[in-house]
Amino acid sequence: MTPTLFSVSYAGLWGQHQLDPEAFIEKTAALGYSAVELMGKRPHLSLLDTDEAALDKIKTCASAHQVEIATIAGYTNFTGGKSASEVPFVEMQIAY
Repeated sequence: MTPTLFSVSYAGLWGQHQLDPEAFIEKTAALGYSAVELMGKRPHLSLLDTDEAALDKIKTCASAHQVEIATIAGYTNFTGGKSASEVPFVEMQIAY
């Protein structure tokens, strides 16, 4: 098993520090983790904001810091309504 740090910890959603994906990867390496799970919605990997150039930048950063991108958190509660606030329904509807 590989200890993995989840980027939601640095998304700023609950008043904590907000780091962009590259800064999060740098922080992950500094903390001694070898892998990350990236949040598949804003502010980290939104369908609306992330293009190929942004993905290349993230991959390059991960490689430079020897951090594996182990997973991308998919928020896929397709039966949820407004009560499922963790699911980026608006982003998904706009993107598709």
